[in-house]
Amino acid sequence: MQTSGLISQVYHGVLIIDFQETTNLDQAMVDTIGQELQDLAASTKVNKILVDMNRIELMTSAMVGQFINFNKKATDRGITVHFCNLTSEISQLFRITRLDSVFYFRDTPYRWLPLLKERVKARST
Repeated sequence: MQTSGLISQVYHGVLIIDFQETTNLDQAMVDTIGQELQDLAASTKVNKILVDMNRIELMTSAMVGQFINFNKKATDRGITVHFCNLTSEISQLFRITRLDSVFYFRDTPYRWLPLLKERVKARST
C-alpha cells in the first residue's frame, strides 16, 4: 500500500492532521490519502479534527471529493472537522463550490486550540 505521508497527532484534545508530502498527488496518492483520512475519522477518540493545509498548494476535484467523504464520515460520528492554513486559491475554490458553508476554517492551527479545549470541557460538565 502506498503511504500518503499524513502525520496525525492529538494536541489539546484535537486530532491534527498534516500532510508531509504534496508534490506527487496523482490519482493513486489521492485515493491513498482518502483511505487514510477515512481510517482516521473511523478510529479517533476525539470530537474535533483539524486538517492543516499548509503544504497543499493545488487541489484536484478528486481531492475535494476525498475531503467531502472524510467530513461526512467524521460528522456521522459526531466529529467536527476544521481546516486551516489554506492558500488563497484553495480558499477561493471552497467559496466557488460553496463548500465554505460545509467546512469550518481557521487561520492558524494552534492559536485557537486552548480555547477549543476549554469549550470541550465546558460541554462535558
